[in-house]
Amino acid sequence: VLNGISTGECRPCPNNCQYCDSDYTICSKCNDYYGLIQKDRGNKKAGQCERCPQYCVYCNYDSTFCNLCEDSSYIDHYRDDFDIGFGHVVGSNGEYTGLCKQCSSNCFDCPDADKCDECFEGFGKIRNSDGSSTGMCGACPANCYECYDNNKICDECDLGYGYARDSNGLRNGKCEKCKIQNCEVCNNDLAICTGCLDGFYSESVEGVITKCSPCLSNCERCDNSSTCRRCNNGYYVKDGKCSPCPENCESCSSDTYCEYCNKGYKLSNGKCIKNTDHCEDGFSDECVHCSKGYGPIFENNKK
Repeated sequence: VLNGISTGECRPCPNNCQYCDSDYTICSKCNDYYGLIQKDRGNKKAGQCERCPQYCVYCNYDSTFCNLCEDSSYIDHYRDDFDIGFGHVVGSNGEYTGLCKQCSSNCFDCPDADKCDECFEGFGKIRNSDGSSTGMCGACPANCYECYDNNKICDECDLGYGYARDSNGLRNGKCEKCKIQNCEVCNNDLAICTGCLDGFYSESVEGVITKCSPCLSNCERCDNSSTCRRCNNGYYVKDGKCSPCPENCESCSSDTYCEYCNKGYKLSNGKCIKNTDHCEDGFSDECVHCSKGYGPIFENNKK
């Protein structure tokens, strides 16, 4: 634009600007993590883009006011703690200040930084005596996997544990070990097993599991004591038993040919050879995953 008249030419938008439809010197929409400067501030001119407040994803129309704080679904190359939640800072008047801060301890998601909406795995909301949420997260009861809505009441017990009950037969929010040894699931009744742990098979009487007995050596899944269906890593099923794979092999279908190698080794003609070129795993002529701090080389940037 020259003297208010378009020249018909195109030029790059300002730095960190996504669109500048009306005038290449004035941004109309900034990139994510950047927002528009509304008023001149020293050498910062209105219509340019600058970084949003800390921990903010979207502040497009005002670089000083955040509309959307980061959460675990956003990966910001400025940070490496991707599983930490962030929420809006609320002022004493109950309104958003436009700033973001980290959620309270053990909190995964908090639209309001001081009130947790979703706690980390193994933690639940701490509640007041009247049942209202304190906005904080506390550890679940012992041997509890999840206690989403109340950290004193378990929703899902760890494997090998089931819901404990009081003298009236009601769940008390805690977890106790299954009464049948090596039982994986006994959620509704500690004395009734509905599935055995890996490496064990169920023995039943009239459809009710009475015992979890061990499978053959190195067997992960079996239906009885003499035949294996699936072996542990590093072994394969041969005539119903588990035989070792080739050396340094994680998965195979015979003792002479490997399908997938252990970490630090790569596949070459069915055998596993140690990596010496900063490669975690791959094939003889191609690395699939590089070691930490290394990346793949492409033909156009090979030196």
